[in-house]
Amino acid sequence: MAGQRSKGQKQVITMMKESFVEKIDESLSECGYTDRSSFIRDAVYEKLESMGIKLPLIEKAAPQRTGKGGRPKKGFLTKKTA
Repeated sequence: MAGQRSKGQKQVITMMKESFVEKIDESLSECGYTDRSSFIRDAVYEKLESMGIKLPLIEKAAPQRTGKGGRPKKGFLTKKTA
């Protein structure tokens, strides 16, 4: 089911200026990323490492989504049939 999180997942929301997000998005492919979330997870992981905080590499892996469904397609409507 879309929007559900697995046990042990926590959503982190942070507000950023649009211009900052645009710069991130413009840089993704040139840095080898396909999505913003992976880029941000890696950036946070690297910052913690630079501060001397050691974490297992698995900690920065994307959360498991198996069986959770995908994001609904834009404009997708379901009709109830009797």
